[in-house]
Amino acid sequence: MARIFLANVACNLRFYSRNRLLVLFGLIVLALGCISTVPWLLMSSTVRHFEMLQATSSLLSTFALVLTPSLSLVLIGSHLRGRTIKMVLTKVCPPGLWLASTLVSATLVSLLLHSFGLALTATLSVVWGIPFQSGFVFVFADGFLRSIIVLSYVSFLSVVLHPVIVVLTVLALGESTFYQLRFLALTGLEAGRHPILLSVLEKGLGAVYAVLPMFNPLSDKTQGVYTTFRATGYDWKFLPWIAAYTAGIVLFFWLASVIALRRRSFP
Repeated sequence: MARIFLANVACNLRFYSRNRLLVLFGLIVLALGCISTVPWLLMSSTVRHFEMLQATSSLLSTFALVLTPSLSLVLIGSHLRGRTIKMVLTKVCPPGLWLASTLVSATLVSLLLHSFGLALTATLSVVWGIPFQSGFVFVFADGFLRSIIVLSYVSFLSVVLHPVIVVLTVLALGESTFYQLRFLALTGLEAGRHPILLSVLEKGLGAVYAVLPMFNPLSDKTQGVYTTFRATGYDWKFLPWIAAYTAGIVLFFWLASVIALRRRSFP
């Protein structure tokens, strides 16, 4: 079983490297990010260099956050829509094993991207003579966990929805959207407008909001690190909780994906 799992992971990694859509998408996103940082490269002061480090770390973390779930979206969507899934799911490779391999392969790519971003930031800090702040390590570690949360959610949606609908769902129907809608419903209730309708709507929105994953857990506690890029002992104690939440979300959506994939029929 372990040999089959590792073979699937290796096959997935090969798929990523050979998929032109993924390569083109990654190059476009990276190029746009690099263009946006060109003005910072023209600055020569120490303050500007530190701001450049901040911009670089944010850029690379965002790039990994976008690319990581895209890997799973394209891989699962390609097998399901191309009807090659029957060649993958066999007696020796059940749905759970294959779905786990997609998560692990995309996680490895995400880890590589975040490690590269951290190494580049550390290298630039040495070249420019700027003390390397521990906050950069925290930002990339937190960014890695956030990318895994989005990855597991997108993987589940890719099993049950068309890829285009998955993208629209993630962009337009995230937990922040339902939070804002619920806040508007509560505001209407306090104003005494349509109490029955808004009460039902608020409870429904609250239920959906409770089920949806948080893409940035404990952001209210760690926001200061992203501003100053200095992480204290108080900040680091939240990282294990974020990691535990990430593990729970991955397990939940992996199980949901397995159930959904088993119920699908493949003509």
